[in-house]
Amino acid sequence: MSEPLSEGPQQGLAWLWDYTKEHGVASPPWFFRTASGFRLGAWVARRRKVRGDDLRLDLLLESLPGWTWASPHDRAFAEKLKLVTQLITDGRPIRDQQLRTWIHKQRGAAKKGELSEERLAKLQAAGIFALHMHSNQPQHMCKMRTQE
Repeated sequence: MSEPLSEGPQQGLAWLWDYTKEHGVASPPWFFRTASGFRLGAWVARRRKVRGDDLRLDLLLESLPGWTWASPHDRAFAEKLKLVTQLITDGRPIRDQQLRTWIHKQRGAAKKGELSEERLAKLQAAGIFALHMHSNQPQHMCKMRTQE
C-alpha cells in the first residue's frame, strides 16, 4: 500500500479541484491566488516542472478536466506556430499584426540565443526564418532563398 499524499499536495489538489469546478479546466494562470492567498497558479507550474517525481500525484492531476502538462506559455507558442505554419503552407500572406509581431519576437529571441533548442528547431522546420517581411507592405510576406 502506498503512502498517503502529504498535506501540501492534498491541499493544492483541493484548491485546484475548486478552481476546475468554477472555471471548467484545471489550468489557472500563473499569478492566480485562492481567496486564502494560496498561490495556486505557481503551485500548478511547479507540478508541471516536477512531473514524474510523484506518479500518484501525476495521475490525480491527469484525471482533472482540462489538465495538461504543457504550460499556457507553451500552448500559446504551439497555437501561434500552427497558425503561421498553415499560412506558409497555403502560400497565404500573414496579415494578422499579432502573428507578425510574434514572428518578429521569435526572430529576436533566436538572435539573442534566448530560445530553447526545441523551439528553435520547430521555428526552423516551419520556415519562419526563411520569410522576409516587407516593412513598406505590412500585409505582404514572401519567402527568401536561404543560403546554406
